[in-house]
Amino acid sequence: MLKFFPVCLITIICCACAAHKPEMESRNLSNPVVSKNCPNLYVLAPANYIIELAADSNVIMDPGWHDFVLYCSPDKAGNALDKMVKSGTAHKGDWSVYMLDETSEDLVKMENGRMILASPARLKTWLEIEG
Repeated sequence: MLKFFPVCLITIICCACAAHKPEMESRNLSNPVVSKNCPNLYVLAPANYIIELAADSNVIMDPGWHDFVLYCSPDKAGNALDKMVKSGTAHKGDWSVYMLDETSEDLVKMENGRMILASPARLKTWLEIEG
């Protein structure tokens, strides 16, 4: 009986995996949210990038490192940052609001109703947000 246990366990796991169909992340290249409502895209990122931008360095946001949520206005990004700080959900360190250098539909993927950075993007500048 015990020598059939591993075979049964593997069969159950295989059946469970075959039955599970993960949702495909769609990368909507004709994303109406970006093209109509967002003349610019904004992101929250570590504040030390300000130094790099001030020195005219290229600062590239890499979505492989972190899920960067994108916003259509600096005010929405600033409000999100305030909420994260007040609720204690902000990652350690100082964070700032930055504008991306481009607003391209292929930069965005929709995930749980939020816009997430889908491909590497260069930061254009940082913004002073009154909070």
